[in-house]
Amino acid sequence: MFEPFDIFTLRIKLHANSNVKLINEIMQSGFTRTDKHYWYHDTKVFCKDESSSFFETYIKSLLVGKCCALEQIGITKEDMMLEVEYHYDGQCNMEFLPEASLLLGREGIGLTIRCIDEHVYNK
Repeated sequence: MFEPFDIFTLRIKLHANSNVKLINEIMQSGFTRTDKHYWYHDTKVFCKDESSSFFETYIKSLLVGKCCALEQIGITKEDMMLEVEYHYDGQCNMEFLPEASLLLGREGIGLTIRCIDEHVYNK
């Protein structure tokens, strides 16, 4: 049986002079990946009931207090985006608590949401 899951990704646009090592040091994150244009931090959450509270915790751990340090190395808030992918079976429902939305707004970080129907996606 399919178990719905979320993937939370913080994406930072890289510039010609961006130092990925410095970004990793500032973000103090574990697993990250990069490509030619972006730095990514991905976290997969399987328990649907915990996703809305995890969202706030994720934002706090990755963003709060780090934007100023990122700006000092040339990364602006406009270069950052939080992406949420919800992989589901049936109906796509997401809930974000007000505190998490306020945190994103205060930090000036955009949010992208993708709903992926596993029956269609994995054909």
